[in-house]
Amino acid sequence: MNQHKYKPFQILIVSRNGVKQWTSESKKLEDLNLQKNNDEFIVNPSFSKTSNKIIYAKNIIAENIGSIVIADKLNGKTKTIFSGKGISSPVVSRDKRKIAFLSNRNSKGCLTLFVLNLLTMKCEKYDDSCVLGEGYNSNLSWLPSNDSLLYTDTNGYIVTFDIKTRQKKSIIKGFDPTLSPNGKMILYKKTINKPYYPYIFSFKTNESKKICIKKVMNATWSLSDLNLLIVKNISSIFNWNEWEREVVTYNLENDDVEVLFRYEGFEYINIGRIYND
Repeated sequence: MNQHKYKPFQILIVSRNGVKQWTSESKKLEDLNLQKNNDEFIVNPSFSKTSNKIIYAKNIIAENIGSIVIADKLNGKTKTIFSGKGISSPVVSRDKRKIAFLSNRNSKGCLTLFVLNLLTMKCEKYDDSCVLGEGYNSNLSWLPSNDSLLYTDTNGYIVTFDIKTRQKKSIIKGFDPTLSPNGKMILYKKTINKPYYPYIFSFKTNESKKICIKKVMNATWSLSDLNLLIVKNISSIFNWNEWEREVVTYNLENDDVEVLFRYEGFEYINIGRIYND
């Protein structure tokens, strides 16, 4: 039985025309009309403190200038809360008090980790060029403690990094890790290339399981530990369109796949519940 049929939720994607939202109630893609200029590129949209506010990185590629923006979906207003060099992967901690993000890409494609405290608005910079930045996505994921992050280091290992002690612990070789909602599993891939096959690593068994779905461009956890949200490339040699995407859910218990919608655009995706904010 699919959990999504009973819990209202919303999905953010980046189409070729900007950020759009799909909800389980309307089952339609709606343009959020986020403010940006023609030379700006929006990446990594996700939900901020409430389901009516989203956070994303906005970059001017030619000038290597970026910013972190919070947008209110109800009134369309935006607020820049940080500016820097080529920003990506902003992610809000589970307690909604911090934002981790990547910036300062060097000549080898490596990125520096930053953490912005939303209470004090103080931004702390961690080890230079500590995160592997190759591939289309460079995922950061908060642990339940809100003091540690999960990412791929420059040696290609998925690691946990404690922002208080600055201690790092290697887990497994892999890229673009995302921690499950219960903190007991890691969704990742074994190559920086796309499309790819997702894998799930279990802390309990210390083993990985391959998810046998073809043409995966991006994958993340859904609203529970039993479901994944997957973006697929659905082009074929007979109908080639490099931008055409299909969003599906995948149930880990019974391998059930449910198609939600299609769009043309990038593979950034995020999901959140709908609350009465």
